[in-house]
Amino acid sequence: MQPVEINKFALREIRNKQAAARGKKRPKKARPIMAVVGYTNAEELQRKIAPVSYRVLKEDCLDLPPKIYLRREVKLTEEQQRIYAEMKEFCTAELDNMAYVTATEVITRLLRLHQIVCGYAVDEQGEEHDIPSNRISELQQLLAEHAGKAIIWVAYHHSVRTIVAALTEEYGEETVAQFHGKNKATRDEEERRFLNSKACRFMVATRAGGLGNIHGSSLRWWSTMPTTTIWSTGCNPRIETHRDGLTHFCHLC
Repeated sequence: MQPVEINKFALREIRNKQAAARGKKRPKKARPIMAVVGYTNAEELQRKIAPVSYRVLKEDCLDLPPKIYLRREVKLTEEQQRIYAEMKEFCTAELDNMAYVTATEVITRLLRLHQIVCGYAVDEQGEEHDIPSNRISELQQLLAEHAGKAIIWVAYHHSVRTIVAALTEEYGEETVAQFHGKNKATRDEEERRFLNSKACRFMVATRAGGLGNIHGSSLRWWSTMPTTTIWSTGCNPRIETHRDGLTHFCHLC
Protein backbone atom coordinates (compact mmCIF):
# COMPACT_ATOMS: atom_id res chain seq x y z
CA MET A 1 0.00 0.00 0.00
CA GLN A 2 1.67 3.19 -1.20
CA PRO A 3 0.58 6.60 0.14
CA VAL A 4 -0.77 9.04 -2.40
CA GLU A 5 1.12 12.31 -2.03
CA ILE A 6 -0.43 15.70 -2.69
CA ASN A 7 0.87 19.24 -2.67
CA LYS A 8 3.81 20.35 -0.47
CA PHE A 9 3.55 23.60 1.44
CA ALA A 10 5.59 25.42 4.04
CA LEU A 11 4.29 25.63 7.57
CA ARG A 12 5.89 29.05 7.89
CA GLU A 13 3.89 30.47 5.00
CA ILE A 14 0.66 29.06 6.41
CA ARG A 15 1.29 30.62 9.81
CA ASN A 16 2.17 33.94 8.24
CA LYS A 17 -1.15 33.92 6.40
CA GLN A 18 -3.01 33.05 9.60
CA ALA A 19 -1.15 35.77 11.50
CA ALA A 20 -1.77 38.33 8.74
CA ALA A 21 -5.49 37.62 8.96
CA ARG A 22 -5.32 38.47 12.66
CA GLY A 23 -3.01 41.48 12.22
CA LYS A 24 -0.02 39.72 13.81
CA LYS A 25 3.44 38.66 12.74
CA ARG A 26 4.52 35.05 12.93
CA PRO A 27 8.12 34.75 11.67
CA LYS A 28 8.71 31.15 12.84
CA LYS A 29 10.75 28.79 10.71
CA ALA A 30 9.41 25.36 9.75
CA ARG A 31 10.14 22.60 7.28
CA PRO A 32 7.87 21.63 4.35
CA ILE A 33 5.39 18.83 4.96
CA MET A 34 3.24 16.47 2.90
CA ALA A 35 -0.35 15.31 3.41
CA VAL A 36 -1.71 11.83 2.61
CA VAL A 37 -5.17 11.59 1.08
CA GLY A 38 -5.47 7.84 0.43
CA TYR A 39 -3.80 4.53 -0.39
CA THR A 40 -3.31 2.38 -3.47
CA ASN A 41 -3.47 -1.40 -3.96
CA ALA A 42 -5.75 -1.90 -0.94
CA GLU A 43 -7.93 -4.46 -2.77
CA GLU A 44 -4.83 -6.37 -3.83
CA LEU A 45 -3.70 -6.60 -0.21
CA GLN A 46 -7.12 -7.91 0.84
CA ARG A 47 -6.97 -10.64 -1.83
CA LYS A 48 -3.51 -11.71 -0.72
CA ILE A 49 -4.43 -12.16 2.95
CA ALA A 50 -7.79 -13.84 2.23
CA PRO A 51 -6.36 -17.43 2.06
CA VAL A 52 -4.78 -17.12 5.52
CA SER A 53 -7.57 -15.21 7.29
CA TYR A 54 -10.54 -16.71 9.12
CA ARG A 55 -13.51 -14.95 10.71
CA VAL A 56 -16.08 -16.23 13.21
CA LEU A 57 -18.94 -14.00 14.36
CA LYS A 58 -19.79 -13.74 18.04
CA GLU A 59 -23.49 -14.20 17.34
CA ASP A 60 -22.66 -17.63 15.94
CA CYS A 61 -21.01 -18.64 19.21
CA LEU A 62 -23.01 -16.95 22.01
CA ASP A 63 -26.72 -16.45 22.73
CA LEU A 64 -26.78 -12.76 23.68
CA PRO A 65 -29.48 -10.06 23.58
CA PRO A 66 -28.93 -7.59 20.76
CA LYS A 67 -26.95 -4.38 20.92
CA ILE A 68 -29.12 -1.33 20.28
CA TYR A 69 -27.23 1.57 18.73
CA LEU A 70 -28.41 5.11 19.47
CA ARG A 71 -26.79 7.98 17.59
CA ARG A 72 -26.48 11.34 19.33
CA GLU A 73 -25.37 14.23 17.14
CA VAL A 74 -23.22 16.79 18.98
CA LYS A 75 -22.62 20.05 17.13
CA LEU A 76 -19.15 21.54 17.26
CA THR A 77 -18.86 24.98 18.82
CA GLU A 78 -17.65 27.87 16.67
CA GLU A 79 -14.21 27.70 18.29
CA GLN A 80 -13.97 23.96 17.62
CA GLN A 81 -15.00 24.49 14.01
CA ARG A 82 -12.34 27.17 13.50
CA ILE A 83 -9.51 25.20 15.11
CA TYR A 84 -10.56 21.97 13.37
CA ALA A 85 -10.75 23.62 9.94
CA GLU A 86 -7.33 25.27 10.33
CA MET A 87 -5.76 22.06 11.60
CA LYS A 88 -7.25 20.01 8.79
CA GLU A 89 -6.20 22.40 6.03
CA PHE A 90 -2.93 23.80 7.34
CA CYS A 91 -1.74 21.20 9.92
CA THR A 92 -1.52 24.01 12.50
CA ALA A 93 -4.01 26.19 14.37
CA GLU A 94 -3.81 29.06 16.81
CA LEU A 95 -5.18 28.54 20.31
CA ASP A 96 -5.22 31.19 23.03
CA ASN A 97 -2.31 33.40 24.18
CA MET A 98 -0.39 32.85 20.91
CA ALA A 99 -0.18 29.10 21.55
CA TYR A 100 -0.30 26.80 18.54
CA VAL A 101 -1.29 23.19 18.02
CA THR A 102 0.77 21.68 15.20
CA ALA A 103 1.11 18.27 13.58
CA THR A 104 3.42 17.75 10.62
CA GLU A 105 2.77 14.01 10.39
CA VAL A 106 -0.55 12.59 9.23
CA ILE A 107 -1.02 10.20 12.16
CA THR A 108 -0.38 13.00 14.66
CA ARG A 109 -2.72 15.33 12.80
CA LEU A 110 -5.53 12.76 13.02
CA LEU A 111 -4.88 12.51 16.75
CA ARG A 112 -5.00 16.29 17.18
CA LEU A 113 -8.22 16.54 15.16
CA HIS A 114 -9.82 13.91 17.38
CA GLN A 115 -8.71 15.73 20.52
CA ILE A 116 -10.21 18.96 19.20
CA VAL A 117 -13.53 17.18 18.70
CA CYS A 118 -13.26 15.93 22.30
CA GLY A 119 -12.92 19.46 23.63
CA TYR A 120 -9.21 20.17 24.08
CA ALA A 121 -5.91 20.58 22.26
CA VAL A 122 -2.24 20.05 23.09
CA ASP A 123 0.06 22.88 22.05
CA GLU A 124 3.66 22.68 20.83
CA GLN A 125 4.95 22.80 24.43
CA GLY A 126 2.75 19.89 25.48
CA GLU A 127 0.29 22.02 27.45
CA GLU A 128 -3.40 21.15 27.32
CA HIS A 129 -5.94 23.84 26.39
CA ASP A 130 -9.69 23.48 26.95
CA ILE A 131 -11.86 24.22 23.93
CA PRO A 132 -15.56 25.07 24.40
CA SER A 133 -17.58 21.95 23.64
CA ASN A 134 -21.18 20.72 23.74
CA ARG A 135 -20.23 17.15 24.56
CA ILE A 136 -20.60 17.28 28.34
CA SER A 137 -24.07 18.84 28.21
CA GLU A 138 -25.18 16.23 25.65
CA LEU A 139 -23.84 13.43 27.86
CA GLN A 140 -25.63 14.84 30.91
CA GLN A 141 -28.87 15.01 28.95
CA LEU A 142 -28.49 11.39 27.87
CA LEU A 143 -27.78 10.20 31.42
CA ALA A 144 -30.78 12.17 32.73
CA GLU A 145 -32.94 10.04 30.43
CA HIS A 146 -31.37 6.80 31.71
CA ALA A 147 -32.30 5.19 35.04
CA GLY A 148 -29.70 2.42 35.34
CA LYS A 149 -25.93 2.16 35.33
CA ALA A 150 -23.79 3.44 32.48
CA ILE A 151 -20.22 3.06 31.27
CA ILE A 152 -18.62 6.06 29.58
CA TRP A 153 -15.65 5.01 27.43
CA VAL A 154 -13.20 7.77 26.58
CA ALA A 155 -9.91 7.99 24.74
CA TYR A 156 -8.04 10.56 26.84
CA HIS A 157 -7.37 11.35 30.49
CA HIS A 158 -8.52 14.91 29.83
CA SER A 159 -11.97 13.52 29.01
CA VAL A 160 -11.89 11.44 32.22
CA ARG A 161 -11.23 14.55 34.32
CA THR A 162 -13.89 16.72 32.69
CA ILE A 163 -16.60 14.04 32.70
CA VAL A 164 -15.89 12.93 36.28
CA ALA A 165 -15.99 16.56 37.44
CA ALA A 166 -19.31 17.19 35.67
CA LEU A 167 -20.96 13.99 36.94
CA THR A 168 -19.67 14.51 40.47
CA GLU A 169 -21.13 18.00 40.53
CA GLU A 170 -24.45 16.78 39.14
CA TYR A 171 -24.96 13.47 40.99
CA GLY A 172 -22.42 13.33 43.82
CA GLU A 173 -19.00 11.77 44.28
CA GLU A 174 -20.34 8.35 45.34
CA THR A 175 -22.09 7.89 41.98
CA VAL A 176 -18.93 7.98 39.83
CA ALA A 177 -16.13 5.40 39.46
CA GLN A 178 -13.00 5.59 37.31
CA PHE A 179 -10.80 3.03 35.58
CA HIS A 180 -7.77 4.35 33.70
CA GLY A 181 -3.99 4.27 33.55
CA LYS A 182 -3.47 6.96 36.17
CA ASN A 183 -5.43 5.35 39.01
CA LYS A 184 -3.80 1.91 39.06
CA ALA A 185 -3.64 1.92 42.86
CA THR A 186 -7.40 2.44 43.29
CA ARG A 187 -9.07 1.30 40.07
CA ASP A 188 -9.73 -2.28 41.22
CA GLU A 189 -11.65 -0.94 44.20
CA GLU A 190 -13.41 1.52 41.89
CA GLU A 191 -14.43 -1.41 39.70
CA ARG A 192 -15.82 -3.37 42.66
CA ARG A 193 -17.73 -0.31 43.81
CA PHE A 194 -19.31 0.10 40.38
CA LEU A 195 -20.27 -3.58 40.19
CA ASN A 196 -21.63 -3.92 43.73
CA SER A 197 -22.88 -0.53 44.88
CA LYS A 198 -26.33 0.63 43.78
CA ALA A 199 -25.29 4.22 44.49
CA CYS A 200 -22.42 4.04 41.99
CA ARG A 201 -24.13 4.52 38.63
CA PHE A 202 -21.35 5.67 36.31
CA MET A 203 -18.00 4.21 35.26
CA VAL A 204 -15.68 6.47 33.29
CA ALA A 205 -12.99 4.34 31.65
CA THR A 206 -10.19 4.53 29.12
CA ARG A 207 -8.69 1.56 27.28
CA ALA A 208 -7.29 0.42 30.62
CA GLY A 209 -10.85 -0.74 31.31
CA GLY A 210 -10.16 -3.59 28.91
CA LEU A 211 -7.91 -5.06 31.60
CA GLY A 212 -10.76 -5.15 34.09
CA ASN A 213 -14.15 -6.83 34.31
CA ILE A 214 -16.37 -3.81 33.69
CA HIS A 215 -19.92 -4.88 32.91
CA GLY A 216 -23.35 -4.79 34.52
CA SER A 217 -24.70 -1.68 32.79
CA SER A 218 -27.47 -1.29 30.23
CA LEU A 219 -26.02 1.87 28.65
CA ARG A 220 -22.60 2.45 27.10
CA TRP A 221 -21.48 5.80 25.78
CA TRP A 222 -18.25 6.03 23.85
CA SER A 223 -16.75 9.43 23.37
CA THR A 224 -15.90 9.44 19.64
CA MET A 225 -13.29 6.76 19.96
CA PRO A 226 -10.73 6.68 17.16
CA THR A 227 -11.48 4.26 14.35
CA THR A 228 -8.67 2.01 15.62
CA THR A 229 -10.28 1.43 19.00
CA ILE A 230 -9.35 -2.23 19.28
CA TRP A 231 -6.40 -1.73 21.56
CA SER A 232 -3.50 -4.01 22.40
CA THR A 233 -5.42 -4.94 25.56
CA GLY A 234 -8.06 -6.56 23.34
CA CYS A 235 -10.63 -3.99 24.47
CA ASN A 236 -13.23 -2.66 22.06
CA PRO A 237 -15.78 -0.37 23.77
CA ARG A 238 -18.52 -1.47 21.38
CA ILE A 239 -18.28 -5.13 22.44
CA GLU A 240 -16.29 -5.19 25.70
CA THR A 241 -19.36 -5.42 27.95
CA HIS A 242 -21.51 -7.33 25.44
CA ARG A 243 -20.24 -10.63 26.75
CA ASP A 244 -21.27 -14.11 27.86
CA GLY A 245 -23.78 -13.95 30.72
CA LEU A 246 -25.47 -10.72 29.63
CA THR A 247 -29.27 -11.00 30.00
CA HIS A 248 -30.54 -7.46 29.34
CA PHE A 249 -30.50 -5.26 26.26
CA CYS A 250 -27.32 -3.30 25.64
CA HIS A 251 -27.78 0.31 24.48
CA LEU A 252 -24.75 1.94 22.87
CA CYS A 253 -24.57 5.67 22.15
